[in-house]
Amino acid sequence: MSDFIEWMVSAVILIPLLMFVFSLFTRIRSSVNYSKSLSISAIFCQLALFIFALAILGLVLIYKEFDLLLFSWFKHAKVVYNLNLHLDLYSSLLLVLSTFLSGVMGRFSLNYLAHEEGYYKFFINFYLMQLALYTLIMSSNFYFVLISWELLGLASVFLISFYQSSSKTVSNSLFVLGIYKFCDLFLILALLLFHHEQHIFVLERHLHPVSLLFLISLLIASMGKSAIFPFSKWVPRAMEGPTTSSAIFYGALSIHAGVILLLKFRHVFVQFPDLNGVIVVLGIVTAIYASLKSRIQTDAKSTLAYSTVVQVGLIYIEFGLGLYLLVVVHTLSNALLKTYQFIRTPSNIHHFHHLEKLNYQKLKLGGVHFETFLPLSFRVWAYKAVYHNFGLTLVWQTCLGPFKRIQTALNQEMETTTASFKRFRIFHSQPLVLILGILLVIGLIGLERIGVLNQLYLSGSLLVLALVFALVSLKHATISLYLIKIKISYFLISASALLFFGDLAHVDAVLYFASNLISLFVLSYFIKYLSRRLDLNDIRTYLGIGNRYKYINMIAIAILLMLTFTPGFATFVIFDVILEDISEKSMLMVVLFLIVNTLNIYSIFKFIFKIIFGESKQYFDEYPDFSRFERLKLAALILPVIAVGVLPFMIYH
Repeated sequence: MSDFIEWMVSAVILIPLLMFVFSLFTRIRSSVNYSKSLSISAIFCQLALFIFALAILGLVLIYKEFDLLLFSWFKHAKVVYNLNLHLDLYSSLLLVLSTFLSGVMGRFSLNYLAHEEGYYKFFINFYLMQLALYTLIMSSNFYFVLISWELLGLASVFLISFYQSSSKTVSNSLFVLGIYKFCDLFLILALLLFHHEQHIFVLERHLHPVSLLFLISLLIASMGKSAIFPFSKWVPRAMEGPTTSSAIFYGALSIHAGVILLLKFRHVFVQFPDLNGVIVVLGIVTAIYASLKSRIQTDAKSTLAYSTVVQVGLIYIEFGLGLYLLVVVHTLSNALLKTYQFIRTPSNIHHFHHLEKLNYQKLKLGGVHFETFLPLSFRVWAYKAVYHNFGLTLVWQTCLGPFKRIQTALNQEMETTTASFKRFRIFHSQPLVLILGILLVIGLIGLERIGVLNQLYLSGSLLVLALVFALVSLKHATISLYLIKIKISYFLISASALLFFGDLAHVDAVLYFASNLISLFVLSYFIKYLSRRLDLNDIRTYLGIGNRYKYINMIAIAILLMLTFTPGFATFVIFDVILEDISEKSMLMVVLFLIVNTLNIYSIFKFIFKIIFGESKQYFDEYPDFSRFERLKLAALILPVIAVGVLPFMIYH
């Protein structure tokens, strides 16, 4: 029986993966916006997924629980990627819900998006979402929970920027990415704490006592994707994508990811009743805030999105009270209802306006709402309060003002310093500068070994300096100046890892240093080639290269994902291993290391998005399309990053 259920579970994970690859290659070789083979394959695959999910639920109802180990992806002294799966009643019900709604929305999207330019883009991210979501629901290994969590957020961000020719759409996707990355930082911190406290990565029912810091980190991580207050403001911005992605992500599945994460750790939350009380308070505040906020929205999608957040807030209350079965039932019913509302609302609006035209007058809105029982003055005050996010908007703007002034001053100072350094010929040769930097790092390691310099202080100082360059790089002016800032920041992070261990024989640190240097070379060469080819430099506005040159768009995104340690790419393994190594010696260094890397990842996303997304500049029409040789040459830039990423597998497997 275990072999049979293992085969079905493998199919549930492999089918979305294969469809993701199939959609990607269909996108590469197809010159039209519709694929009949993709449509037929999608229908049969979604049907198969739903049947497998029902069969898994039936077996769980009979045998109660299953614990499976599908495969070991990577074995390291500290990091082991075992795909452990745990199937119980809750996860099986959520799996049936996910496969059913994904199937319905996938079938609906085949016709709804048939004539959209981003037809393939939707299905690539749609199957990436399914792969991540099914893995998140079933996985009992914390590493695969993190990987699926990151991939789910990535698919969400790319679908928000579905209409990539609009600058507003891309800006909103970056806003959502910023909140996701901030909360993901706490999930990585929770993973490291879990490993130090439990000495395993598998989520078992009987665990050693966990720390309050671990559960707080886990709670903050869950609040981001579930839009719990104060992280609720991204919800209306996420409505920029097509209606189908809004329904499946922010009406049904993705927005409940935080609930799924908390359910995995429900057995340890019982140990901290005070924290459960905090969860109840957060749920109450979120429900009240989102309920009032939904009433001051000017479009139907944002109103529905906030109404979903109200229900998620109520689900958090139920979780805090320990009503876990009710949490699952509420999640199922809310997801089904909101999916229907999202899909049906455009037709309802159309029918409403049609009735008004037939009656030659505006129809009166019906319904009795709770605020009609409140005094008018209190209602006005409440609406103003939620409009300003209970004063948090003012606090954020007040805090952000000095930071922006400092950022501007540092950018101006850097422009002056860069201009003065360019007078010296030695700084005209980047390979020479890189060699000097490497020699300097080796020299500092030598000073550490003889006791002249303290490893912790020196490494921490470099991380603080890297943090400054990362913050400054968030404001883009010219391509050349941005590349200088981000390369310095990445080099300082890489050097800090080497200096932290103070030993060139530390293989993990050397691999991390080498992968970052190669990544910087790839990014620099790719961007400079585009700059020369298309006469680019000013990036204060969106350039929209990806709308004009399809293959360049795909190459840029592939390079972006590799440079930012995206799960699924081998560079993520190197990043993960070095985090584990540092966490064994200093948790404070890990936090600083994570902050700097998160800022750099967000900075590169913002930079690449500004280049490839947005409205295309008219003068691009003057330049011919990239030849096949040029495309292959730029695509070959991915190979060095892959080569470095393969090294850990060869060394530690």
